[in-house]
Amino acid sequence: MKEIEQIMMRKDIRILHKKYKFPYHALARGLGVSENMIRRMASQEVIFLQTESHKKVKQNLLNLKKELQEAEEYKGFDDAMKTGLGLVSDMSIGDTDE
Repeated sequence: MKEIEQIMMRKDIRILHKKYKFPYHALARGLGVSENMIRRMASQEVIFLQTESHKKVKQNLLNLKKELQEAEEYKGFDDAMKTGLGLVSDMSIGDTDE
């Protein structure tokens, strides 16, 4: 049901804004809607999106969640150095294809 999905989407937008410090303009750009729409969704309980906007925000929010999950699981440069995962330092100095 579209209205229930939008309640969950609203909670996700609030989490992205408050916990992860995403500014509204960045959320709007990432979700493909206006900043005003994001601000209204985050601050009011009775705002519901039209079908086209709902589909766009839903899909982009799912993509953003996936990217955020990947970022949280990312070990970072320091861990990559410890494990030697395909870094330039793994190559011998002077190796060329010539």
